[in-house]
Amino acid sequence: MSAESTALKEKIRDYLNDYYSSFKDKITEQLLSEAKNKGIPAIHISIEQAAFLQWLISSFNVEKILEIGTLAGYSALIMARAINDNGSLITFEKNERFAAIARKYWEMAGVDKKITLQIGMAEDLLPKLINEKQSFDFIFIDADKNNYDYYYEAALKLINTKGIIAIDNTFAFGRINEKGFSSPEVDAVRRLNKKINSDTRVQNLLLPLGDGLTLVQKKEL
Repeated sequence: MSAESTALKEKIRDYLNDYYSSFKDKITEQLLSEAKNKGIPAIHISIEQAAFLQWLISSFNVEKILEIGTLAGYSALIMARAINDNGSLITFEKNERFAAIARKYWEMAGVDKKITLQIGMAEDLLPKLINEKQSFDFIFIDADKNNYDYYYEAALKLINTKGIIAIDNTFAFGRINEKGFSSPEVDAVRRLNKKINSDTRVQNLLLPLGDGLTLVQKKEL
């Protein structure tokens, strides 16, 4: 999760912020402002990621979305706006304080009926979806990095044929190739990147959007 783009020149970032100014409507600005004022980390997706996710969801006629990691609900709001009235989005959040802000702004934006918020640890909630044999057109992973490998494997079980898995922060806060630096989260992202890039089950694309966005699609058998 990163509100800024890794290694993006300031003037270009300013241009992007202006280019995608339509994403800075009153509701999203209030959401981000309240989240900041209440001490929620400003680690939401960047504005170009928001635009890309909406384009992707709309272009592929995505109707059923799973999000792992809600935070204050910004990315869920962005994605819910891109699906039609029959679409649905399930999102996981372990912090009820964060969830309360998300619910408030989803209702203000008129997308609350599309979104089902499940409170709890993703490690507990994902097996339930798998046991229920649920499937999704699009899965967005943006939660604790130490469990990224688990989330990835679970997503592969839940994604539809031709569905897309998007994984945020695959530049590991800009430290993905910083020699001599090690931390549990950064190392977890490094291991997952290496795994995905050699995973014969999937085709993948690592995009320099935000703090790195990886797209994964299962290969047809």
